[in-house]
Amino acid sequence: YCGAVVKESLRPFAFHGLQFISARSGQAIASCPFCSKQKFYANDDTGEWDCKVCQRRGNIFTFIRELWKESKKYQPLKELERLARERRLLFPETLDAWGICQSIITKEWLVPGFNADRKLTQLYIWRRSYQTKKLTLYATAGLKHQLFGVDQYQPRETKVWLCEGVWDALTLWEISSRLKKGLGNVLAVPGCGAVGESLLQWSNFFSGKVVSLVFDNDYPIRGEAAGYNATKRAAAYLSKTKPREINWLKWSERGYSEKYANGF
Repeated sequence: YCGAVVKESLRPFAFHGLQFISARSGQAIASCPFCSKQKFYANDDTGEWDCKVCQRRGNIFTFIRELWKESKKYQPLKELERLARERRLLFPETLDAWGICQSIITKEWLVPGFNADRKLTQLYIWRRSYQTKKLTLYATAGLKHQLFGVDQYQPRETKVWLCEGVWDALTLWEISSRLKKGLGNVLAVPGCGAVGESLLQWSNFFSGKVVSLVFDNDYPIRGEAAGYNATKRAAAYLSKTKPREINWLKWSERGYSEKYANGF
């Protein structure tokens, strides 16, 4: 497995840093990230896994949930403080509240994504791109995109803010959480490319609510106006969820305001 092409069922494990060193009877073997013993077995075909020492077992969803839980448990406060400064947040507790922590395997930042049942079914990594060298949020290989902030959702709130990207959502949530009345629920899509029909699975989160779409502007423009087009797609799909109303930031038809030098 070292240097070999990783099978599809094992890609999520490899994405999170597991290095399979051998194979035996359809089982790939690696060091267990939870007990450090070389007794982690994953089925080549199904992705079902178990550790012969610590007795943890399950499927890929069980794995990412265990990885997130253990990583969050041992997260040093000083590293949260450092990330808060880098992302220009006021408090490290904001990151902790949204479950952002460093992987016990790779030490990269993990960001949990939740489905409509509020279950963690995606675990993103904030990883440096090989091409651009910039830190980018990547989804666990082989798993579908999910929303951020679903675990913080309060049904009694009448307003829902949908942001583009977790960092904008954290900033808005941080402000809202310190206001006497708050701004309402704050959710986020991973990016413009994740805006599509899949939003309908969270229909209960938007039904009857005042929904505000706060996606990025597209300045400087490069090709199509991604943020503006994603806003239009989101409005079209979310209108099917029967919200009370939908509001959005309109940066003009080009995706940014031509009246200002910086586009907004």
